[in-house]
Amino acid sequence: EGDTGGGHVFVQPTPAAHAGATGVVAAPPPVSPDSPTGRCAELLLFLDTATRLRSAAHAELDAGRPSAAVAAAADALAMVSESAAASAPLHVLMVAALSRLGRHVEAIAVCDRGLASPGDLSSPPGVYSWATERERLLLRRAGCFLTLNQPARALADYRRDGAR
Repeated sequence: EGDTGGGHVFVQPTPAAHAGATGVVAAPPPVSPDSPTGRCAELLLFLDTATRLRSAAHAELDAGRPSAAVAAAADALAMVSESAAASAPLHVLMVAALSRLGRHVEAIAVCDRGLASPGDLSSPPGVYSWATERERLLLRRAGCFLTLNQPARALADYRRDGAR
């Protein structure tokens, strides 16, 4: 019934918990969007939607549909634009899709936008690491320069920005 996390037990209510004497399940009381519960529900919906968009973009790219991946990544980026942690992997994904489409100049611009995000280089190891995503963006950008037959720029660019 319950899941532990951080020393707390979370119990999922069952329909019977809301059933009255008649056995009819009563609707839960309305929740104000300004209440902590309402804000939490809104945040969970936001995170779920952002995760679905990112997953859709990955699925499109994996299925060999880079144009659809670009569109899905753009939707996800529009949603999480204020979060460097959420947007950095999406920038990497979009660059990969644009590169597969041969749109290397656009891919470089996306790398530049991703690298301009104020990420936290000291983030702990785990699912997200700004340093790892930053390195991926730098490598993708260097790859685009190489594809555009600009090896000197790729090397100079990587050395300059990789040292930061």
